[in-house]
Amino acid sequence: MARKLRVEAKDVEAAISQGLRELGLRRDQAEITVVAQPTKGFLGIGAKPAVVMITKKHWGTNLDSQIYMDVPKKKSFDKPSRNSRNKKADGRPAKEDGAEEKREERAEGRREGGRGGRRDDKRGGKKFDKRGGKGRGRERFAAEEPLEPLTPKVSKEHEPQLLPNADIQSADVPENLKAPMEEAKQMLSKVLSFMGVQVTNLNVWWDAKQSRILITFDCDSPSIVIGKDGKTLEAIQYLITLSLSRQFDTNISVITDTQNYWRKTEDKLESEANKALDAIKRGMSVYRLRPMASQMRRYIHRALANSELVETISEGEGKWRKVVVKAKSVASKATDVAQAAAQSTAEKVSEVAHNTVDKVSEAAHSAAEDFQSAASEVYNTVKEEVKDIASTVAETADNVTSAALEKVIEAEEKAEEYLENKLAEINQPKEENKEEKKD
Repeated sequence: MARKLRVEAKDVEAAISQGLRELGLRRDQAEITVVAQPTKGFLGIGAKPAVVMITKKHWGTNLDSQIYMDVPKKKSFDKPSRNSRNKKADGRPAKEDGAEEKREERAEGRREGGRGGRRDDKRGGKKFDKRGGKGRGRERFAAEEPLEPLTPKVSKEHEPQLLPNADIQSADVPENLKAPMEEAKQMLSKVLSFMGVQVTNLNVWWDAKQSRILITFDCDSPSIVIGKDGKTLEAIQYLITLSLSRQFDTNISVITDTQNYWRKTEDKLESEANKALDAIKRGMSVYRLRPMASQMRRYIHRALANSELVETISEGEGKWRKVVVKAKSVASKATDVAQAAAQSTAEKVSEVAHNTVDKVSEAAHSAAEDFQSAASEVYNTVKEEVKDIASTVAETADNVTSAALEKVIEAEEKAEEYLENKLAEINQPKEENKEEKKD
């Protein structure tokens, strides 16, 4: 089947539909490039059709085998056709009657001739010598290569949960996440107790690289907790994530792991991400991973977020949604360089501003201390001067008061003397009249 097709039609949508129909693909299975837009021309003259280029997408892995690996094949109950009657179970045509007769004659000849002759039987790539009696060939084969005793397969029903890597174990937990982590631990314990599951080794960690809370534990019924394809485990951690996000009014991501289920899954995702990165390094422009759940897509996005060579996006709808790894374009690289330069400049400016603020703060503190010292000295000086002035004023006031009292006393004396004189002047005519009357 062709992987690329150029289609012309009246408009772009018609060209896309026609090309997908001819290639037998869905819209999400093809890359569509619009080569030319349609033009109407003037009165139909000079009109040009729309031109699109449709290319079948290249998958990094065998998509069909991974998507449909768990779908049971349909059993055919049709009657065998005439052509299939002369075929064996493996589809090969049966030999002719003459060949069957010759084979039977050779078998009869071997039976009549006894145990003579040597025959190489290549079962399993080994040669058997059947001369020399009953069971001798089997004994010789056993003597040459003794069979190893069968060892019973160890069940992984109760595989212990491994501790996370050293970076997660030694990570510093932010202060605003200590309460949510403890709450998540208690909530998981309650949920599992309601399910009738006994939990041991329940630990909570902070995964700084993926920005999430990691809870690891062991239990007595991991198959019940994990569920088919991890659906039960996903439901439990979704319930805890939703509850914490609403309770603490912030976006908090939580992942719960037992029996190393997510650990093994993420190891495979890490391998796929590295494979995609290697493919981009070898010159591939686009690498598409298999469709996966949102949690797995988020893990790959964050794993490749700091890469300088690639960028990741999600495309598709529903169960077909997948991660696409692309080589960074020149514009993206320039943007990254500009962002890095801007971040570096901002850090330098912040550092300079911080140093300047420290220096200004020190200068202001020193100036404040100097001003406080000078103000204290001025206050003491003014205080002494005010004391001197007050004492002078008090002394002057005393002197003034004494002089004023003296003046007042002198004025009182003068007033008394004046009054006495006046009374004497008033009384003198009266005495003269009395004397005249006596005369």
